Amino acid sequence: MAENGSWISFIRTHLRPARLNQPAPDFTLTDIKGNRFNIKGLKGKVVMLDFWASWCQPCVSEFKGVKEFYKKINVL
Repeated sequence: MAENGSWISFIRTHLRPARLNQPAPDFTLTDIKGNRFNIKGLKGKVVMLDFWASWCQPCVSEFKGVKEFYKKINVL
């Protein structure tokens, strides 16, 4: 999926838009430390998922704002 068009096509066909106040679909992720976890373990908690890539400069530039948001809601 190196070409932008194929990535956009993948998103349109495989991902549904996020819906506020709706349960998240069940899935498993690997965190930055390499630990795998299932979203089911977070049921009943407020969760913010931030998907990014190391090569994505706009993603990296948002880190400071995300960290400030976490501080504001007392997560860190």
